[in-house]
Amino acid sequence: MNPVMASFRDVKPPEPLSGTAGGFAVLGPLEVRVNGRSIELGAPRQRLLLAVLLSNVNRAVPVGELIEALWEEEPPRTARKNLQAYIANLRKDVCAGAGAASILLDQAGYRIAVPWGRLDVEQFGTLARAGSHEVTHGALQAGVQKLRAALDLWRGPAFEEFKHSHRLQESAARLNARYISVFESWAEAELALGNAVSVVDRIGELAEQHLHRERLTLLRMTALHRTCRTGEALGVYDDLRDRLSRDGLEPGLLIRRVHQLMLAEAAR
Repeated sequence: MNPVMASFRDVKPPEPLSGTAGGFAVLGPLEVRVNGRSIELGAPRQRLLLAVLLSNVNRAVPVGELIEALWEEEPPRTARKNLQAYIANLRKDVCAGAGAASILLDQAGYRIAVPWGRLDVEQFGTLARAGSHEVTHGALQAGVQKLRAALDLWRGPAFEEFKHSHRLQESAARLNARYISVFESWAEAELALGNAVSVVDRIGELAEQHLHRERLTLLRMTALHRTCRTGEALGVYDDLRDRLSRDGLEPGLLIRRVHQLMLAEAAR
């Protein structure tokens, strides 16, 4: 067996962060679990500081950038002292029990070091890459299981409570786009296995939230059609076409072809 393929098959779904080792979760509301329970993270700026550090896990963030992230345009004269207090609180109350994490300071800035498996973002990335590799190499069932395990780590949009933070917006947007891409890969693999019902049960709300994702719309139409709901699938296409036409656009070639095939089948 190809050693790279074998290494991906060794990837197992992670232990839940609710386990005794604890850990950090940012795929949804910020949460830290210690000894199986969620712990209090302190004042809003202290929570924001932890989120910024976790968005750069195992990489140093300069002190000036942290101050800018916490206070943006008007940091107080005591900003550096306040930052040090927040760091001290996080070290004492949060990091000590959350999977042996630590916050370090060097010339480059502050860095949070989190052991692998104790941060949901890293778990998600590992499972998503392994699942995509399996699917690409024809191991659809194994790939679907890993992709589904990756998606199940999400409890809502990334860094959900920090929409006001310019510092975190880019990280959140990148992660949320990655979620949709992995979802699409999962749905395609499920459809290839004949599991259209599984896709229909999960895709509707996401597709409605991301109407600009034509690939997602196509997958939704396909799943509906394969579960004998062709009328609904055609309605989804009509909504897409009407929405695009208002901007002087039309659906892509592939989805138009699929639409025509569905119409032909419905007319038989």
